[in-house]
Amino acid sequence: MSKHNLINKKVLVLGLGLSGKSAIDLLKVQKAKIYFHDDQINQFNDPEVHKFDQITTMEKENFDLIIKSPGIPIENPYINMALKLKIPLVTELEFASWYCKAHLIGVTGTNGKTTVTTLIAEMLKKSTKNCVYKAGNIGIPLSEVSLKAQKNDYVVCECSSFQLEFTEEFHPRIALINNTFPHHLEHHHTYKNYLSAKSKIFANQTSNDYLIINGDQKDLDSYIKSTKSKIIKFGLSLDESNSLVYLKNKIIYSQGRKICPTSLIKIPGIHNVENILAAATVAKILGVSNQIISEVAESFPGVEHRLEYVGEKSNRKFYNDSKATDEEATIVALKSMKKPVILIAGGMDRGDKFPKLGLALKNVKLVELFGENQEQLRKVINSVKIKTVCHQNLTDAFNDSFKSSKPGDTILFSPASASWDQFKSFEARGKKFKELYRKLKP
Repeated sequence: MSKHNLINKKVLVLGLGLSGKSAIDLLKVQKAKIYFHDDQINQFNDPEVHKFDQITTMEKENFDLIIKSPGIPIENPYINMALKLKIPLVTELEFASWYCKAHLIGVTGTNGKTTVTTLIAEMLKKSTKNCVYKAGNIGIPLSEVSLKAQKNDYVVCECSSFQLEFTEEFHPRIALINNTFPHHLEHHHTYKNYLSAKSKIFANQTSNDYLIINGDQKDLDSYIKSTKSKIIKFGLSLDESNSLVYLKNKIIYSQGRKICPTSLIKIPGIHNVENILAAATVAKILGVSNQIISEVAESFPGVEHRLEYVGEKSNRKFYNDSKATDEEATIVALKSMKKPVILIAGGMDRGDKFPKLGLALKNVKLVELFGENQEQLRKVINSVKIKTVCHQNLTDAFNDSFKSSKPGDTILFSPASASWDQFKSFEARGKKFKELYRKLKP
């Protein structure tokens, strides 16, 4: 079977989240015979889409392709059966890429993916008359964008490790890996598996393509040895001898020409300087002017739920960093804050031990904890002699943080944990934090 010709082919979509539903829309255009399975959804009101829930009959059904939603683990019985029967199995990202006509830019990494994806898109929007789309893990499925993006358009696609692990032909013209730290090990089981999934972003690149990596990190060195693409590095410690865009005396340059001083960058933190270096490297490859890069760097307000400044009440500043679903992201947020800080943290227990978090709490006066893993966090934080208070939920943690604060304090919501114990997503969790802020009386 040609994977790209799905006319009258039987395709099973596993999971009816955003990506699953968008995959179905794209499958209709390809005139496939569409089936779905979702443990939580029994009905899909569309006569062209058929429910499938008899795993024992999968072999008889003779499916030509299975498209899985990113978060479904390999241990899922439908995935296991598909692998046993050797049915082609891909993620929605892979499937959608087959039909994407536009210039494809892929962005991955552990932290900062959404910020870098958005920065690149903003820089391109200011420099081209063609359409520029954001897609992927940023919340807009690539299937949806592939239905409308044209040949000369640009698609900047945020790619998670979940989306990349079952890719076969995914081929961005420019691939960027912002950084890598151990993450999602409850899914990938080992850091090596996680890195292997991330490396899929450049697996199909050719000598005409570009791979942009963080030169301050070495974890991917053994993986990039075999790549055919042109490798360009960025990083806070690199200079003009080994980087297209670099930092010198707190000023960002490209090929000896000034872009902008870091003091004018609107979003806080040295990690955001690094994010701008990464995005600007992509922009320069695509011919974006230094002036446009500077304009975006100096005006970009950041992305929602990522060190998002919510506001100030009673001389206390509030930041929503709900997207910090791991220890490294929270450490980055803490480095961006001036003391004194009251930290609100906690969430789903994924077995994390938080080995580095204690050393990052120098500016923190109090930690308000909630969620499944609050006891593990409490032990780590108390070991460095910082006070903790445990709560049942975010509402209680928020209210106590305000009651315990003083004028001049910063209240930082940076959970260092996934949201799925009490919220359906980090977005829902962040929106709850902002709702609690709005309800505060000045």
